Amino acid sequence: MGVFDDYIPEAFPHRFHTTLDITNLVGGVPNDPKVIEGYIRSKVQGSDERVQRLIAETMVERGVSTEDAIGEVAKASNVNGFKRTSDGELYIEGRQVKAMLKEAASIAVAAGKVPQGGNGVASKQGKFLTKFLPEHVFVEDDIIRLGVTEPSGVMQKFLHVMTPQGPRDSIAYVEFVDEAQISFTVTTDWDWPEKTWAMIWLTAQQNGLGADRAQGCGRFVVTEWTKQNGTKLSAVSA
Repeated sequence: MGVFDDYIPEAFPHRFHTTLDITNLVGGVPNDPKVIEGYIRSKVQGSDERVQRLIAETMVERGVSTEDAIGEVAKASNVNGFKRTSDGELYIEGRQVKAMLKEAASIAVAAGKVPQGGNGVASKQGKFLTKFLPEHVFVEDDIIRLGVTEPSGVMQKFLHVMTPQGPRDSIAYVEFVDEAQISFTVTTDWDWPEKTWAMIWLTAQQNGLGADRAQGCGRFVVTEWTKQNGTKLSAVSA
């Protein structure tokens, strides 16, 4: 308990319980470097011709064995995933949701869906939404659980990178969760109209949450937006 906790309802009077149903959520946190060796080793024994070619090229260039080549390729590759709680559940962080809302607000303003100005009381015109929202909207939850202890799978991507020896292929692996339902609380000290929130959230839905959003990953539907002691907006997922 903090010494000023009794004043929290007055300092941040607008609290919303939020639920999102997400598809194809991709992790973006660097994982244990040793994990990728296992991935690559399994591909060498399988039918992944690009990985086999990369291993073979490394063997020739460095004059090393297959085992050493796997280690060399692993060092040049990366695997991103999710953080885990102490009891092993995958999670994302509240800061990621706040960053998503900030980005969605900027996009919505640029498209004319919501007005840029008129926020706050510091001046007659009010502050720009893109500056005001990050200072006045907070996600209470530092840890937002995904409800699973293992990812649905791992996607493999090939990257074309420049090295001191010239252009070279590299491998990237990313963990993903096919379907996840997450819940968290958004708090703010400014009372935006429902339409403003709707435009921000609808933009965020299409833009996505998590990594690889440019590839259409992490899109979601807001299935609940409940204001504490107020209106509950909810929908049944298809």
